[in-house]
Amino acid sequence: MTSKDFEMIAKVVGNTLATVTENSRQCLALDFAYALKETNPRFDTSRFVKACLSVAPEDRAINSIHFTGKA
Repeated sequence: MTSKDFEMIAKVVGNTLATVTENSRQCLALDFAYALKETNPRFDTSRFVKACLSVAPEDRAINSIHFTGKA
């Protein structure tokens, strides 16, 4: 996998989990990070988790409406 693939996965984790708790989002980010580290020894776990958790709160609110249909 390439950095582009890892960035895409981080974006999906950050954006699609608008309706779960911050704790759940972090656990999922870590699960992905450990699995992705197995595919590439140079994979930066810390950078990936930060990217997953960097979605702005206002974007999460917009995504929550998009995914749940509720404002």
